[in-house]
Amino acid sequence: MKATGIVRRVDDLGRIVIPKNVRTEQGITEGTPMEIFTEDGAVIFKKYATYLEEE
Repeated sequence: MKATGIVRRVDDLGRIVIPKNVRTEQGITEGTPMEIFTEDGAVIFKKYATYLEEE
């Protein structure tokens, strides 16, 4: 896991904005399904890929 030095606040609706440079680097666009994991006090977002999308 790579540190980015970027800090974002959660808004009143519980949303966090992923910075554009991070979205671009990771290939995340509007409508990209994201899977959410929690581990050791961290929240981890990963692009969700079904079996068919991986082929």
